[in-house]
Amino acid sequence: MQRTRPRRSRGALLLVVGAIAACGAVALDQALSNWLSSPPLRPRLEAILAVLLFVSIYVVVIGVLSAFANRTRLIIGFLTTVLASAATVHVLKWAIGRARPRLNEGPLSFAPFQGLPDHDAFPSGHCLAVGVLAGLLAVYFGRGRWLFLALAGIVGVERIVTRWHYLSDVIAGFGLAALMIWLCRRVLGPAYYHTGIERARPHD
Repeated sequence: MQRTRPRRSRGALLLVVGAIAACGAVALDQALSNWLSSPPLRPRLEAILAVLLFVSIYVVVIGVLSAFANRTRLIIGFLTTVLASAATVHVLKWAIGRARPRLNEGPLSFAPFQGLPDHDAFPSGHCLAVGVLAGLLAVYFGRGRWLFLALAGIVGVERIVTRWHYLSDVIAGFGLAALMIWLCRRVLGPAYYHTGIERARPHD
């Protein structure tokens, strides 16, 4: 009985604290939403969160690649492709300066070399990053290539539906991803991209 009472008291205290926290959160909901959605802050937060998301995924992929015997070359090939692709797409975005659909300026609105807010639609950076990731996974694990590519395609649809990009932005992002993978494989060589899984399969 003595043990049960402290547990009940602790549970009741947690319920009270949770209820107070929930009420406080409701009171802050609108103010916090308005602050996070403010024009100066929102684009920066979205960019930071996107980078953190992809970095976390890249860390997982590097962890998987570390399990292979040729881990050093695989990781070098992976990071080279990712970093070269990111640098290329940002230069293109700045140089082309295409307005995003949500600005309602039309698909032929450009502000090249100016770095204006929301004038960096072409090519799609998200589609490039996802395309590079899916493409490299397809190279590493050939049996799952259609799953990886299908998941990348879903991201492309999402970018159009949410009006972050036009269809041509998405196609250009995926196309640039394929080009960068091809170029990096040509420069570094197959040894930096082959996991050896297919070769290790036993013969029937």
